[in-house]
Amino acid sequence: MKIPALRWCMVAALSVVAMKFSEGIIAQNKAIISEYNQEFKTYGFDDPDPVPILVSNPKIYPYYKYEGYKHEGQMKEWKVVKLENDYIEVYILPEVGGKVWGAIEKSTGEEFIYRNEVMKFRNISMRGPWTSGGIEFNFGIIGHHPSTATPVDYTTRTYEDGSVGCTVGNVDLPSHTQWRVEIYLAPDKAYFETRVLWYNPTHFTQSYYNWMTGAAAATDDLEFFCPGNAYVGHPGDAHPWPVDSEGRQLSRYQENDFGPSKSYHVVGEYNDFFGGYYHNKNFGFGHWAPYDEMPGQKLWLWALSRSGGIWEDLLTDTDGQYIEFQAGRLLNQFSPGRVNTPITQTDFEPGRSDLWRELWFPVKEIGGLTEVSPSGILHINEVGDSLEIGINALARAAGTLTVVEDGDPLLQMDLSLIPMEVKKISMKKPAGGYHVEIPEMDLRYSSERGEDFLDRDFSAREELDDNEISASILYLQASEEMEFRNYDEAEALYQQCLEKDPHYIAALNGLADLKLRRNYLSDALQTVKKSLKWDTYHPEANFVAGKIYKAMDDKVNALECFGWAARSLQYRADANAAMSEIFLRYNNLDNAARHARQALDYNRFHMGARMVLAISSRLSKNNIAAVQQISAIRSIDPLNHFAKMEQFLISQSEGDKKAFIESQRSELAYQTYLELAIQYVNLGRKEDALAVLELAPQHPLVDLWWSYLSDDTAKYLTAVTEQPADLVFPYRVETLKMLQWAVSQNDDWKIKYYLALNYWGLGHKDKALEILNSFKEKIHFAPLYQARAALRQDMGENGMLDLEHALQIDKSNWRAWDDLLSYYDAQKLQDKYLTGAKEAYDRMPDNYVIEMQYANALIQNNQYLAASELLEGVQVLPFEGASLGHRLWEQANVAAGIEFIEKGQLREAEALLKNAKAWPENLGVGKPYNPDTRLPDYLLAYTYRKQGKGDIASSLEKEIQNYLSTRTPGSDLDDLINIKLAKSQGRDLKIPDTEMRGRRGVIRQYLEAYQMDDQASMQKLETENPGLFSGLNNELIKKAIGLP
Repeated sequence: MKIPALRWCMVAALSVVAMKFSEGIIAQNKAIISEYNQEFKTYGFDDPDPVPILVSNPKIYPYYKYEGYKHEGQMKEWKVVKLENDYIEVYILPEVGGKVWGAIEKSTGEEFIYRNEVMKFRNISMRGPWTSGGIEFNFGIIGHHPSTATPVDYTTRTYEDGSVGCTVGNVDLPSHTQWRVEIYLAPDKAYFETRVLWYNPTHFTQSYYNWMTGAAAATDDLEFFCPGNAYVGHPGDAHPWPVDSEGRQLSRYQENDFGPSKSYHVVGEYNDFFGGYYHNKNFGFGHWAPYDEMPGQKLWLWALSRSGGIWEDLLTDTDGQYIEFQAGRLLNQFSPGRVNTPITQTDFEPGRSDLWRELWFPVKEIGGLTEVSPSGILHINEVGDSLEIGINALARAAGTLTVVEDGDPLLQMDLSLIPMEVKKISMKKPAGGYHVEIPEMDLRYSSERGEDFLDRDFSAREELDDNEISASILYLQASEEMEFRNYDEAEALYQQCLEKDPHYIAALNGLADLKLRRNYLSDALQTVKKSLKWDTYHPEANFVAGKIYKAMDDKVNALECFGWAARSLQYRADANAAMSEIFLRYNNLDNAARHARQALDYNRFHMGARMVLAISSRLSKNNIAAVQQISAIRSIDPLNHFAKMEQFLISQSEGDKKAFIESQRSELAYQTYLELAIQYVNLGRKEDALAVLELAPQHPLVDLWWSYLSDDTAKYLTAVTEQPADLVFPYRVETLKMLQWAVSQNDDWKIKYYLALNYWGLGHKDKALEILNSFKEKIHFAPLYQARAALRQDMGENGMLDLEHALQIDKSNWRAWDDLLSYYDAQKLQDKYLTGAKEAYDRMPDNYVIEMQYANALIQNNQYLAASELLEGVQVLPFEGASLGHRLWEQANVAAGIEFIEKGQLREAEALLKNAKAWPENLGVGKPYNPDTRLPDYLLAYTYRKQGKGDIASSLEKEIQNYLSTRTPGSDLDDLINIKLAKSQGRDLKIPDTEMRGRRGVIRQYLEAYQMDDQASMQKLETENPGLFSGLNNELIKKAIGLP
């Protein structure tokens, strides 16, 4: 310790060492990895939807949803991989999306990654099932990724230095991108790492979304340490952080006791960490990664009201509520809204591989997190006149702690720390600005905040009028839709852009690329030629043209265009890789290898180029070079199935064949085989593709490819026709040509049905419907008719007869009932709706979807009391954001209450209106903060005044007035109640003069007309906008304000 004599008096306290080991643990010089099966109480899922997801969520086709969830749990074994060293334990669940189940710091026994002790699957993810806790790995597009609840591929490894790792991964089928996460534990670190590889093996730009979703326990003493000065919502709306405009300290969990569930994407500061600290336990958690690799930091909090609390019961048994701290590759999880934000989306370029590293760590005894590095955590806390400094080592470290005020050192202390050792120092707080640093641990703090704040504008742009939207803006909007997999919307915007500027080269290229993606080859070529007429050397235009010619099997023109594209650094690696594939396809092995090596010169992680080198080396009988490439691929991607297959093709050994087969552990393993086989087909390696298919599990699509590639066509086509058509969802461009051929060989309806789905999946809706319309009502496969109904309705046609026919095939088909009943309701066929709902309910009285339909049918047919009684017994397992159950409950009771008011039966009305304000949680919705109860409150006040209970009525009316203190009036028809009340009290309701468009603008005009008693304007608005009061809630508002 080196302290200037004059400053000695400023140092008040000493260091405290806190290094504890769990009983029985002996210091180790290596980490340990183990695999075992463990029983968990499991609330399982089942009932996969056999109807293609192409209308409800085409972005994730060919995946399908699971829609059956269990109320009761049963014990079930799950595979667990455990990593352990002297300091922490980490648990992984390869059969549940590969997620980290939880992590424990040994000296305290505390979880720094929340571990849920039950598997309670609920309908939250894109495909439905999801469990809380741990760390979830999300890749592809916004949402919980499609394999989050199902088995993924995995492998384990022990390194020479004593470190251990478990690599999990899968393919994202819609984008064909491959993701890998190695959960890695060194023997001498108090953190574990997630080492990520995500690559795009296609020649197309793909959607880009990655968030690593960690969980931690939610308690009132939790404080978040998230560097930043603002947070943005999903649409990009910016707000102050950590103190909001109401003065609430949002970084303290307990001060979030307002409003709905929270999504805080914290931005504004260049820093590498965030986390949280439990002040009562004196323990916390955190995440570290370089800002340039992981700038996104999000906090997700369930609402602290019962609307969030209900999910504690739905997702756990005894582990309590949790929060999520999520690290992302982008600044927010963008979801389009009404905000014109600069924070939107980005894309995943062809051939690109992204690699990054993250640390997940515990922290104890130092009070929080101020600065973090892989060496440790520094916390600075000013308490009165004292400066409290805490250091928690995460690795062995030696260095000098220095405190400097205005260049004058106040404290120098030598440190030598082991992992999870804690040192705490208390000294007099400097009068001026000061710096605290331990350079050897890369920990530095300045009291003069602001030097790390970003000069980046997160605020929304001004909304533009239609005449201000330029071709450039339309192009940007089209690109955004492409990145969001909204291909129909993207195409429309490209067309609008080209209407404004027919020569907009980027839009021509984008449109051509989109048409190629959807296999409109002739249209794509004609479009890109327009671009090349303006600039023959344009890199993007040549790259797109090269892809089109390649798809057309026009070797010369493809090579010529890719050659020009390769002169641009942007396309150099992938264009060379594409040329290498063409040369390999034509067995020109030297040129194939030459271009593959050139691709690797600019992107050493280009998997396609390495594949070409491996194959060309094998075909050249240079097995040493081939094995070198296989080893290089496996060192980058330990789960790479191509590398394992190539190893088998070289050795032809039973051991390598077994290793390849046993590496296929994912839920949809047949898709992994198909992906690899089709890659071989695209490279002209038919025999290699057949070798893959020979090892694949039986599946109609596998047999179809067998029939297409082999000489035994009839045998495999017959096998296809004999297998069930459930959950067979073809979607690849390559499969389209194969299915067209198969239909020419065999007229079976199943093959035609698969061809229709493939067309549909690629956006050829007209061709899909043409095939589906050719089927008569003789096929005994209900999902076909449900799919045709969905497509017909999506294209503006009537699907009712198809749904009715689906039910003739299977009266227990609850999905067909649900779709048909929804159709009856939408078309106002209320008699049919009620009759059908009653029949469905009688057949399936315990299906809550049908129960809700029946309740709604009763309400729509004015049987409000019967609906309310039915809803009292419904047990709903909701999806995230579900609100239907409560809405039906409120409508049934309010509507019944109005009927009794109109009959003069005020006591009965009062009871029902009180009921309407209740939140029975059996309906799957918990009570939020400050719910909008203006309608039942107004009606209750009305009944009380009629009964001479003016004081109670006045109290309710005051609550109605106070509701607007939390929101601005002017865009909601419920505001009519406030206007009616204000007018009855001889005053006006102030509606801010804010411009609004669309329906909200019409509502605004109606409110103003109502306030001025302008009956003519009100009538005109209702006539011009016949749907203004559509929906029962709006009808009830109109009835309520019309009561005498």
